Amino acid sequence: TTLYIEGGQSLNFAIPVEWIRDIKSNQEKIRLSNNNIKTIEKESNKNNEDKTDRKILTDFILNEDWHRMLNYCLTWTKREPNNASAWDHLGGAYIGLKQYKDALNSSRKSLSINPKQTGAMVNIGYCYLELGRYQDAIEVFKQVLKINPKMTYNWFLLGKGYEKLERYSDAVEAYLQRLKIAPK
Repeated sequence: TTLYIEGGQSLNFAIPVEWIRDIKSNQEKIRLSNNNIKTIEKESNKNNEDKTDRKILTDFILNEDWHRMLNYCLTWTKREPNNASAWDHLGGAYIGLKQYKDALNSSRKSLSINPKQTGAMVNIGYCYLELGRYQDAIEVFKQVLKINPKMTYNWFLLGKGYEKLERYSDAVEAYLQRLKIAPK
């Protein structure tokens, strides 16, 4: 059998005759297997894209390059309008630019796709803190902790919310909880 590869190259291989008989008698199984392989390939490509996106986004965040992150995420959300992570990161870019209302809209879109997208929830809580809606922020941070109680940054923000409302004992408790999870 000869397979032709892009660029004019070819690949030759041989298989035992018994395999050909098995293949012919199990064509339905093969068709199903091929569909599964295509699904796995799609998932694999999706995971590679996610890793690539994460690397690029991390660079933007570390360099505080919010405008480039914004443009990247706007393109990403157009390319993949049902990707909760894309909308979540778009919200993060808007936060970096201190555009809190746009950040809220993007983060809410993320949650409409995936109600347990904790990054989007934290974005919303952070925006509420910045907009002076401290009790709303606290409620959001508590919701996040129900999903992921070990999210240290969320404990810190919860403490900030309590501090803003002058609930100092609750703030200290939140900060201590954060230190229990990550002492450094």
